[in-house]
Amino acid sequence: MPSNVTKKQRSIDWMFSCNNPTPIEFFRFIQPTRKARAIENYGKFLEQAIGLCEDPSKVSKLENVKKTSNCDSDWNIWLIEKRATSVVSKKARKRQLKKQEDDDEYDEDIERAVSSNESSPYSTSYVSSSESSNESYSDSSFLLRLLKKYCEKESTSLYDPAHSFIIDLSPSSKIKGQFNNGQWTELVKRRPGVVKNTYHYEIEPLVAHLFSQDMDLSQAREKWHELRNVAAPTYNDGFSYAKNDWDKIKRWVERVTGQFLDAFESPRNPLRNDCHEREWTGDYIIPLIQGALKLDGKFRVPWGEVSVLATLRRRNNDKDILAEQVERGHQVDILCNYEQYEIACALVCGGPYSYDLTKLASDEFNLPRIMKDMLDDLEMKFLYSGKNGMQLYIVGIQAYMTEVRIYLIEKREIYFFHHLKTFNLPLTYSTYKSLKCALRVAWNIRGLLNSLVQELNTVNAGDDGGFETPPTTPSVNKKTMQTPSKQPKRKRRIN
Repeated sequence: MPSNVTKKQRSIDWMFSCNNPTPIEFFRFIQPTRKARAIENYGKFLEQAIGLCEDPSKVSKLENVKKTSNCDSDWNIWLIEKRATSVVSKKARKRQLKKQEDDDEYDEDIERAVSSNESSPYSTSYVSSSESSNESYSDSSFLLRLLKKYCEKESTSLYDPAHSFIIDLSPSSKIKGQFNNGQWTELVKRRPGVVKNTYHYEIEPLVAHLFSQDMDLSQAREKWHELRNVAAPTYNDGFSYAKNDWDKIKRWVERVTGQFLDAFESPRNPLRNDCHEREWTGDYIIPLIQGALKLDGKFRVPWGEVSVLATLRRRNNDKDILAEQVERGHQVDILCNYEQYEIACALVCGGPYSYDLTKLASDEFNLPRIMKDMLDDLEMKFLYSGKNGMQLYIVGIQAYMTEVRIYLIEKREIYFFHHLKTFNLPLTYSTYKSLKCALRVAWNIRGLLNSLVQELNTVNAGDDGGFETPPTTPSVNKKTMQTPSKQPKRKRRIN
């Protein structure tokens, strides 16, 4: 009994002294092993602390914490955090796992921490908690274990990219809840250094000429007519384009902006009426993306229904193609090729007014997998050439209505799917200035792919190392999942 009183008083005192008495801080303080009891104690001690507190400001703070707390979410974060920082002997872990399998009463708490003899990241015996956490986090096996457990959960969708060893770092990621805030922030920041480079300053004289001031439609058209008179900036060798390509750049900007100005000036603006996917893609998205990439003739950028050879190879890799039916590859709306390498792709979902959520979900599922197939294909080509392919990446573009999202996938411990940028295209002259961002992003994509080309060119550079067998691809155990079979949709009966 005295120990219970002491525990109660200690918890209430903690509520008073803690600067932010949230559920996760409470779990860190008491080191619980049972979810239901921990949440019950948190609510009970918080209520008692509010009743005993005589400081109005402290009472207000505790009541605000009570209103905003999310015990279930904080418990999940606590489990991940404890699992990442705990040091447990193999025997203790086996005993606890067996106990969890036999204990149906606490099925909801199947992921709870092991017994109290574990090291606590917040106890006095714990040394350098942040360093230990970073070591566990940076360990490739930690991310692999986390992905495996996440994929085994019944609540995880069969269409989650985690099944293909891809960790989605986009704002809409479903796996985000498996990490604490510090881990997730660090993951998002782990972008390749090449994305920190920007190139849009090279076309800034043209952008400033077109969008530097407020003007009506007729004035915008006058600026457009004067575009070819804009002088080239002082050239230096650090530019991503050749010295004699300035006129080509002006014609690209002229075409992109001219298409939209033509629509805005039309008595029947095609962007305000029945603009379907083919027209939207061909007249407005292709000039922007393809125009920037094809400017110096370095890239081939076919568009339409283009098959991705990388996915074709992956789908048929395990088949006896002399005896089995060959499957076709995924198709994309835009594919960027450099020599024999597929390095960027785009999926377009309908026109600017299409609300096809099923097609959007399909594109969101397929795009990371297609990009992974392309990256695996690049890596294989590098391995056959005896080169290290760990600095490679693939750029992906997804267009839905007026929104265009830019992604990048790279491979480290696993595959990291980064969201780089989102911009919108205009439908009326009132949003004409949004083209400023679109032009800059398209030019930055071109610079990003040019940086990749420099890496690809190392395959044919250097001395011949003689004849040797290429090493086994490290991607062999991180295969892209097959598309799950779809269940027929049930028709709803209308009474």
